[in-house]
Amino acid sequence: MLRRVIAAFGHAPALWLVYREALPKVVRRPNAFAAVGTVLAMVVAGVATPADARWAAVFWTWIVGHFAWGAYLFVKLPDPE
Repeated sequence: MLRRVIAAFGHAPALWLVYREALPKVVRRPNAFAAVGTVLAMVVAGVATPADARWAAVFWTWIVGHFAWGAYLFVKLPDPE
């Protein structure tokens, strides 16, 4: 359970730092989609938001993407081999 919590908040870098474990193959492709999707959403938020709120919009978009991926990883992370 602790492994899933660490992965949910710290993702692949935390798995490596704490457990010396690479991201399992089953979640690598979804990880790539989540990363690209989050970056694209951040770009859209930055472009579509007025200049005085741009950085806040980009930051909150990143937060949503980060925690959405963390929730996915918490649920889908397989047990260690």
